[in-house]
Amino acid sequence: MLSRVFTRGVCVAIVGVFTLAAAMAQEPGRKPAGGVAPKKAVAAADPTRMERLLADWAGQSAKLRTLNVSLYRIDTTPDWDEEDHYEGTAAVEKPQRAFLDFRKVQTQLAPDPKNATKKKLVAVLDPATKKPISRPHETIVCTGDEVWHYRYDVKQVFVYTLDRDQRKRALEEGPLPFLFDMRVDEAHRRYEMALQGEDEKRYFVVIKPKLQDDKESFSRAWVFLERKYLLPTRIVLFAPDGKSSKDFRVENIQANKPINPRFFKGVEPPGKAWTVERNPGMAPAAKDQRRAPRARGDQTARRPASADAPAPR
Repeated sequence: MLSRVFTRGVCVAIVGVFTLAAAMAQEPGRKPAGGVAPKKAVAAADPTRMERLLADWAGQSAKLRTLNVSLYRIDTTPDWDEEDHYEGTAAVEKPQRAFLDFRKVQTQLAPDPKNATKKKLVAVLDPATKKPISRPHETIVCTGDEVWHYRYDVKQVFVYTLDRDQRKRALEEGPLPFLFDMRVDEAHRRYEMALQGEDEKRYFVVIKPKLQDDKESFSRAWVFLERKYLLPTRIVLFAPDGKSSKDFRVENIQANKPINPRFFKGVEPPGKAWTVERNPGMAPAAKDQRRAPRARGDQTARRPASADAPAPR
């Protein structure tokens, strides 16, 4: 239950499209949603290059105490001919706190500048601000002890109390391990990783899950790492069906800068419009035993990225 709820807004499995001739040759017929491929393919038969890159990647990741990024996410579901756009924020703080917020972007068809005979979905911009018009979609807060999942469409909050193993697992799902806290031993245990291409700006890595828990979230991931600090600038996670995908574009990366503690606090929305359910699926007695005190925050604390996100009480 926790895996399904926590990853709903973060994975298809959390998670579009990186392009590369070598990767396309391995998966004929699949075309990425966009982007420019690294020009230099890397021989898949040389795993030592991937090992060196993984060691460097883990070394850089170990230096991170906090990370705050902006995300633009495109969800595609080919079987239903659907494409949804979201803008959001991700903030992570060691050891086990995270904040993920997404707003659904209003889109419209526009001529494709790369193909005059086709159209593509683009964000509708506010004439005054020149920014995408969007509405709150969902917010996920991992406080360290609990996960708070805010669903704006149904005005419901699901709160899950986590034991130690669940807290660790919550932060390991979706795109977070690729963005934050990449470790060599965990990478070997959980993934098959191959360096498929590179150019002067970035590396292209293809990742496949080994563990059943991960396979239930995604069938493979494509990751672009910028060369200087080895931080992902794009992550695409393909769903277990191998068709649907979530394409994350990562921007405005801020590493090791203070993050407002408000981002990692779960709060009950004011008023009667929202309902709060703790530990859905648990027996009533278990719910009563594990019910935590009502969370309260500083009245002056900063609100989450969504303008309509629940405010502290």
